[in-house]
Amino acid sequence: AMRGRFDAAVEAFRISRQHIEHEYGKLHPNTATVLDNLASALSERGDHEEARQLQDRALRIRETNLGLEHPEVATSHLNMSATLVAMGDAALSRQHAQTALEIFRKVYGEDSLELVRPLNNLANAHAALEQPERALELRQQALALARKHLGDEHPRVAQYRHRLGLLLARLGRDEEAETELRAAMDAYTKTLGAEDPSAGEPCADLAELLVTRLGRADEAVGLAERAVRLAALGEVGDAGRGSARFVLAQALWASQAHRDRPRARLMAQLAVRDLEGDDLRAQVEAWLGAHPAEGEP
Repeated sequence: AMRGRFDAAVEAFRISRQHIEHEYGKLHPNTATVLDNLASALSERGDHEEARQLQDRALRIRETNLGLEHPEVATSHLNMSATLVAMGDAALSRQHAQTALEIFRKVYGEDSLELVRPLNNLANAHAALEQPERALELRQQALALARKHLGDEHPRVAQYRHRLGLLLARLGRDEEAETELRAAMDAYTKTLGAEDPSAGEPCADLAELLVTRLGRADEAVGLAERAVRLAALGEVGDAGRGSARFVLAQALWASQAHRDRPRARLMAQLAVRDLEGDDLRAQVEAWLGAHPAEGEP
């Protein structure tokens, strides 16, 4: 279903591109905008190389028409940085994100909300380059600006706290990670409602942290149950649903108060089905092999 929506968006933007290029010409800023829109839809669909080529064209059009330090040029650099990190070229992604950050600083100043996205993109690049400490500094700067301008309960702030929590967990700072993941989950819940799917991913990540790192499987079960339920309501796709099911499997197996090992194995088996073609699938299969059903050798 998600693929179908992306296909429809790509087709709509291709048609729009034809109309815009016919009306304004191939080198007009309006053409750059529709190229960016088409590139975003392609990138969401996983067609990163075509997206990168279109974003590069949009960048050149904007530089020619608007100058090298225009905010729309910075936006093009940001779009390029996001696509490049998804393609595995973190070094070039970092360059584009840094350029965008420098432009926005000149245009808007050091205290602007506009700096949040380039700071986060730059953090993504540093994280991919195995520089998590630098990525952490950038994430913290981005979060501080977002909280100042948007408040603690804004969905974007929740998103940034979620990312920060994951990075803290990667660095082994588990208690701090728990604080950020819980804050993200609670902010989504308070702002969007208890059944909004946005809370599902931080909920699953918090449950995973509790069961695999902090030894609190009893507490993790309820969170993992909620994550699985929210994954079914949202648009996370099979991989997101499978990941949540695997967290629930681990929690149900390790819990004392809520132990249900047959259901734990069932959740893991369903996760294997969901994770077709995903790197996590091998980990789930290994877990199943290490956690046999009663009576199995």
